[in-house]
Amino acid sequence: MSKKNVRVPDDSELVRLAAAACESAASKLEAATLLLGAEQWAEAFYNAALGFEELGKAHLCLTVVMIPTQYRSDVTPREFSEMFNGHGAKAAFGHLVLRSLVDRDAPVAVTDMLAEAEAAAAQTNTTKFRGLYVDLGADGTLLHPSDVVESDARWMVDRLQTLHEWMGPMCAEAGRDPDFLAFLVQFRENIDADAIADALVADPEDWLRQLRAAVQAPFTALPSWMSDALLALPGTAELSRSEAAQP
Repeated sequence: MSKKNVRVPDDSELVRLAAAACESAASKLEAATLLLGAEQWAEAFYNAALGFEELGKAHLCLTVVMIPTQYRSDVTPREFSEMFNGHGAKAAFGHLVLRSLVDRDAPVAVTDMLAEAEAAAAQTNTTKFRGLYVDLGADGTLLHPSDVVESDARWMVDRLQTLHEWMGPMCAEAGRDPDFLAFLVQFRENIDADAIADALVADPEDWLRQLRAAVQAPFTALPSWMSDALLALPGTAELSRSEAAQP
């Protein structure tokens, strides 16, 4: 979205944006992988970083779709625009997803997890711009794209690949299945938003632990505020029993 087009997209637009952003991320991942093989560290890093931002954008869009109707107005057009267009914000969304839901080595404490995600987002944004331009530091030091080294590039490509492996199938489904949005809307309307908020305030670490378990092992350890919403959907109870029965 253009920075001049300050509005919150509707549900259909958000899902289409998410699907397209994931496709763009896949293209950036392919380019970054080729550049990594050619030992073009700066170029590999900034392509991977841009792809990572696309996934952060996709997750932002899907997150907004999932906000219960009574709370949607809490996301103002300006706030959405700043998150959608801000490089640091998109990187932060991506790293937050990785550290909170995907990575198996993430810290238990919510404050530690947030600090790690914030530091990783800052590293992503700073190193990306270092790889794009020659600059001059405050102390007169010449800053050059060659300052981006192999370990930087490999880290960023790995982060993009890991997040894309997790988000890619969901985004592809969003792009090709007209019923995907209907499912999200039904799920959203059945979620007990107050129960989510109460559980988060009561014990942030336990809330995050339950959410991680639900994401990493679907249907086996769902918190009540998620299972109640799922079981309210047509056919989902049978699906959950089938998934739980699998070894």
